[in-house]
Amino acid sequence: MAQQAHHLLLTEILGFSPQLLLDDIINIANNAVQDGVNGMEEFLQKWVEARAERQTDDRDSTQEVEQGLVAFQTLLEQHTDIAFDFFEAWSLRNIFAIPQDLRIAVPHQQNLDLTYPPEREQELLDEIEELRKQLENVHTISGFCSSQWIDTYD
Repeated sequence: MAQQAHHLLLTEILGFSPQLLLDDIINIANNAVQDGVNGMEEFLQKWVEARAERQTDDRDSTQEVEQGLVAFQTLLEQHTDIAFDFFEAWSLRNIFAIPQDLRIAVPHQQNLDLTYPPEREQELLDEIEELRKQLENVHTISGFCSSQWIDTYD
């Protein structure tokens, strides 16, 4: 529960979720890797076509290129995933970490006095409830008086 409160507090202070930011960074990196693999595939396809025009043997290099591309993509994605897993863990531990002993006052809570005992809090809640009842009574009487006034002058 304390960990969830920590993340909520951090999100409130920063105005965004650190985990979502890191997820976006990782997605951008994965898209860049995919773009690189696609570019490599286009280059190799053109290379195979040019090689096939120059060579007279019946050897088809397309399958070899496809197998090599799959191996290249798998290896690149694996290393990217490992690197960004470390990046994510390091960021959450170092960049987006708030020490447990650090007292934080969020700007909109800066002047609050949180030293009231629970009894005082209950007194204030009772007072609020009493004021709500009084307001409701005034509203009821006001509605009754205005309807009486309308009936009298109609």
